[in-house]
Amino acid sequence: ERQQPLDGVVATAAVITSKQGALPLRTAFAEGTFGQNVRARTREIADSVGAVFAINGDYCGFRDDGIIVRDGVSYRDNPARNALCLFQDGTMQILDEDEMDVEALLTQGLWDSWSFGPALVPVANAVLFLASDLASWITGAALVVDGALPERYDTDVSGKNPRTAIGQRADGSYVAVAVDGRLPGYSEGMTIEELAQYMLNLGCVTAYNLDGGMTSCMYFNGSVISTPCGTANQERSVSDIIFVAPAE
Repeated sequence: ERQQPLDGVVATAAVITSKQGALPLRTAFAEGTFGQNVRARTREIADSVGAVFAINGDYCGFRDDGIIVRDGVSYRDNPARNALCLFQDGTMQILDEDEMDVEALLTQGLWDSWSFGPALVPVANAVLFLASDLASWITGAALVVDGALPERYDTDVSGKNPRTAIGQRADGSYVAVAVDGRLPGYSEGMTIEELAQYMLNLGCVTAYNLDGGMTSCMYFNGSVISTPCGTANQERSVSDIIFVAPAE
């Protein structure tokens, strides 16, 4: 659903669930290869793997640090920040990379990890009242009773910008968000603090900031449906995506 969660801000939010009980989120690298300087646009990677839905990932090929695990394979183990970790049982956790034993976590079901951030949610001691549909979440039906988000986040990209985020709700479903930005009169974008509150309002008990700016992109049914910094299909080339394949 495309919404206007704040004045002068347009965001597109998608809820992803699995009716078969299988892990619905999948990942893909540009040209099917992990490495620096291997890049393609999100829509191009999505088309290459037959995705029905996709967002950009953490652009892991842009840097040489962080812990990168995809499809149960460790590609890089150079701790640098907090990672978003997805396990085979479908649960998402945010872990400090300095404290991660990758080999041990792989035996415990670690399937994917993304290294970008900052972590947006969880909130200590937060109590969420679950709504039944996405529209209710977006209009503010998710209430936090005990707990508050930090006033400031550690980020290299402050101010209002296009953003991509992913999170998980208490019912196990996932929420993906692309925030359009840098478009005066249409959508200015969000600060990290605003994005964190938005993910919380969408019902996320875990949420994580992925690469944004010109990288930010959401793809659905063969088309780019977000407009990060202007015309769709002019987004930055990246190294990886998170996608959903058609139901088998």
